Amino acid sequence: MKHPNLYADELWKRNWPLAPVLLVVGAVLAVIYQHSKDLPLLLAECVGGSALILIFFGGFRYFSHVRVTDRGLHFHWTFPFTNTLVPFEAIRSTRVGELRAHYPDNRKSYVNAMTKPLLDKPAFFAKLGGDEATVARLSRRLGRRYVVDGTIAVPVSDPRSLSQEVSQRLPNRQQQQNLGGAKRPKRRR
Repeated sequence: MKHPNLYADELWKRNWPLAPVLLVVGAVLAVIYQHSKDLPLLLAECVGGSALILIFFGGFRYFSHVRVTDRGLHFHWTFPFTNTLVPFEAIRSTRVGELRAHYPDNRKSYVNAMTKPLLDKPAFFAKLGGDEATVARLSRRLGRRYVVDGTIAVPVSDPRSLSQEVSQRLPNRQQQQNLGGAKRPKRRR
């Protein structure tokens, strides 16, 4: 199942109004410069710019998603337009929580204007494990918006189903069963 990335949705919400504004500016300039011989070029630039804005941000919104495949967790079109596969062997555990918990207090510079509206929404978290080279490669590939201290956090529309889908495919799934409070084996003292 395809889970839309809410970062791309937020980018769309912030930038689609630029297209109608550009059309209005083109209409105003057409009224002001009615007798100019450059008017068709000006109108073509405004219409073309609006179309490019809508195509770029709409396409990014449509193609940016997270999908669970047989080989791992596939991030489609993370910025800057790369696809990344996180193998199940590199994921230790998954959970769902607020995106605010992903960013430590001493790293508020990681929270930009596009991330702020999503801080209180639930997000999918995956703790990376395995060798350090794999974790470092995935951290570099996904970037600091997604990976902080070896934990991937991505806001998706339905993080619970994504977490459940991924945790069912983890190789160490039998070791992660939630035994729930009283059923948990007690620690020897």
